[in-house]
Amino acid sequence: MAFESIENFLLMGTHGVYVWSSYGIFVISMLILFIQSVRSRTKQKMRILRRMRSLDKTQLSSALSDQNHAP
Repeated sequence: MAFESIENFLLMGTHGVYVWSSYGIFVISMLILFIQSVRSRTKQKMRILRRMRSLDKTQLSSALSDQNHAP
């Protein structure tokens, strides 16, 4: 094992503060990114559903057929 005790592992010599704060910043950043992505996806789904509801059936069918024929 590289460290003699758990305390030495946590302290990592004199670099523990930098190492663990880096891990903390990374984890917090990833959580923020994940939450923003989920919220953005949910908002986009709601916009699409509202748009689909606002279109009447003829507009919806023509929009879908145009989308299927797009290159």
